[in-house]
Amino acid sequence: MENIARQVPLSSINRPDWDREILTKIGFTTINIIPDIWQQVWSDEEKLNYASTPMFLIKAIK
Repeated sequence: MENIARQVPLSSINRPDWDREILTKIGFTTINIIPDIWQQVWSDEEKLNYASTPMFLIKAIK
């Protein structure tokens, strides 16, 4: 599984920082990011199961 993860293009990218940079470059003027949205929306079970791939939220307006 680790070998597969190394081949996925965004595996080594620090997200959502990468997303903010790209969205700014392509002209989005308002970018709101909630990096820990998973804490608010996941059940305790989901938090245990998916802790290694936490969910974040991005709202961008052009």
